[in-house]
Amino acid sequence: MDENKRFELAEFLKELRDEKKDLEAKVKGINAEIESVQAELVADLIEHESTGFNHKGFNYSLVIKEYPQQRLSARTTCMRQCGSRVTRIYSL
Repeated sequence: MDENKRFELAEFLKELRDEKKDLEAKVKGINAEIESVQAELVADLIEHESTGFNHKGFNYSLVIKEYPQQRLSARTTCMRQCGSRVTRIYSL
């Protein structure tokens, strides 16, 4: 490969990386705007006690997700209740 071709490829690579950086910044801004609009829509649905609606062929639904809490071990529970007074727990 001659030197001119190598320089052309390096320039093109830099242009592509710069374009990628610009697009990533744009996507970040759009994602922030989506979060804001989504939060506003959720607040409106909650305020009007609605579970969803249909608009121009698209369904918008309010979905509540519950995540189970991790069950604590007996040792962790005891340590939280008793503090540093417990040094060892034996199981029978």
